[in-house]
Amino acid sequence: MKNDRRIRKTKQAIYKALIMLMSQKELRKITVQELCDSADIHRATFYYHYQDIFDLYEKIEDEITGEVIAIMGEAETQSNLDIYREMAVSIRSKLPVWHMLLGKNGHGHFYGRICQAVEEKYLDIWRKETGQEDFSPEFLRLAGAGVAAFVAVMVKWIYDGCPEDNMVRLLQDMDDAFDGIMEKYL
Repeated sequence: MKNDRRIRKTKQAIYKALIMLMSQKELRKITVQELCDSADIHRATFYYHYQDIFDLYEKIEDEITGEVIAIMGEAETQSNLDIYREMAVSIRSKLPVWHMLLGKNGHGHFYGRICQAVEEKYLDIWRKETGQEDFSPEFLRLAGAGVAAFVAVMVKWIYDGCPEDNMVRLLQDMDDAFDGIMEKYL
């Protein structure tokens, strides 16, 4: 138990150091040594957990993407409105990480990765709701565009910092309108 706490604290220090460094420069220009100096850890400690800076970054992306998918996985037991609220709380709790992943100094593919993960989850949900395995090309195009719009609204909220309730209501309104459009192409 004590080791788990120490590991969590070490990883938290590494995450904070990466967030701080990425606010100043591109990921590819950050060295392991400067990250370790910033996190106040030894290089051996870093290499115990990660292969390199890109491995660390990818693990952070994996963690955030996993959280989004886990929240969406609750669609069968919660309303969309509750899921959007939970998503907002999750994003808010890790806002600096989201800024890092979406920022100009990151890899630049996180936005696409989140869109793809959300789209795959929505397609799973629609398969269960409709009993269909395959969808028309039009439906799939609309699904991709709709998901990109949902994610764009969340990203805009992340950067603008408007009240959470506004974002949640906007997502629910988009969802309602989108459902009507999607039914036409099922």
